[in-house]
Amino acid sequence: MRKEHMIKAAAFVLIGLGLLFLAGPVMTPKNNDPAGGIHLQEARGILGEPENSIDVIFVGDSESYTSFCPKIAEKKYGFTSYVCGSAGQRLFESYELLQEALERQAPKAVVIETNCIFRTHGWIKDCQEIADHKLEQLFPAVDYHDRWKVLTASDFGAKPLYTWINDQKGYHKKKGTQTYVGDQYMKKSRGRKNIRPIQQFYLNKIVDFCQEKGIAVVFYSVPSPKNWNYEKHNSIESYAEAKGCIFWDLNLKTDKLKINWKKDSYDGGDHLNHTGAKKITSYMGKKLKKKFGL
Repeated sequence: MRKEHMIKAAAFVLIGLGLLFLAGPVMTPKNNDPAGGIHLQEARGILGEPENSIDVIFVGDSESYTSFCPKIAEKKYGFTSYVCGSAGQRLFESYELLQEALERQAPKAVVIETNCIFRTHGWIKDCQEIADHKLEQLFPAVDYHDRWKVLTASDFGAKPLYTWINDQKGYHKKKGTQTYVGDQYMKKSRGRKNIRPIQQFYLNKIVDFCQEKGIAVVFYSVPSPKNWNYEKHNSIESYAEAKGCIFWDLNLKTDKLKINWKKDSYDGGDHLNHTGAKKITSYMGKKLKKKFGL
């Protein structure tokens, strides 16, 4: 009797998993527009851009999408770009977004804002997040379970067709000002902040993936007294050199950039506001144009 119960339970689980798997294509959003319900919608606005129309792709957490404005860069320097950034972005999300974007785009460079490289919630939590993400990839119905309320006939059998374009190309314009009142935060040091194994694993995958496609990888660090220090600088500098990548640490360029911590941050030195972003965009745009002949 016990064996029969085990067989029935196993069959029940397999049937449930089969139904979840079959429901995946139905529950997956068919567009990247606001009504479609796709995750990381603004970052995935790049999926609606014309094929091979983006010269530079940025990834990273909120430091990326509050620091670089593609529309300003295009107007001033003539090249196109898109910021596939998202709040609290983890490197496995950066990797996935790049995989999706590079199916239709062939940029000259991928630019990684470095704050996300040091984002960790501890070994156990990081592993759990990745396991959950893998499960959601295997069974999209789990990830998009709440879409059952808005399903239409087109969700059954239709293939995704991404048409929505983000006017700001992933940039988030932040207004307001809150002064940073701390001390000088870039104190020279020989110490290093360790890159955790999981983060390094996905960082390697991102760099290798881009380089295999002939795409240059640039690391850049946005001025941020709340998030950055010389120990992190040293780690990224060593990693970039070992992998043959470019590293621009703008925390060492605040005087040249004329960053004013009384005016250029909206939250006391964590993120830049629009006045700060314009300075970063002008500097980064000029360097990218010159370095890659954009």
